[in-house]
Amino acid sequence: MFAQEVKTVPPFIVKAMQAEFKDAVNVQWKMVDPFYKVILTVDETELEAFYSAEGKLTAVSRKLTIDQLPLALMKEVKEKAKTHTISDLFELLTDKGTEYFLSITNEKETKTFRSDGQDWERY
Repeated sequence: MFAQEVKTVPPFIVKAMQAEFKDAVNVQWKMVDPFYKVILTVDETELEAFYSAEGKLTAVSRKLTIDQLPLALMKEVKEKAKTHTISDLFELLTDKGTEYFLSITNEKETKTFRSDGQDWERY
């Protein structure tokens, strides 16, 4: 999937976003087929939200720091960070609930992990 700038977002999708994120600023739209992706800032936090072509909010994500993780996940990430570089860490909220994603790298490889808040599993 590649993001493309969107010149025109259907007004009903813009309206749905404005209703969901009333205080959003720095709004930027992209097309990530088949979704409309909006990058926005709410309360000084950058979020990414994904809308279907029908205007349904399908997911919201935000980047995290290690200290923003649930306690059950934090210790293991701190251990991994001693020998690897954290290249990506974010939270994803969908209709399935909240999931966490972690990518770590070293000179040889990149590993990605997923968690539902309890344990990390290789993704």
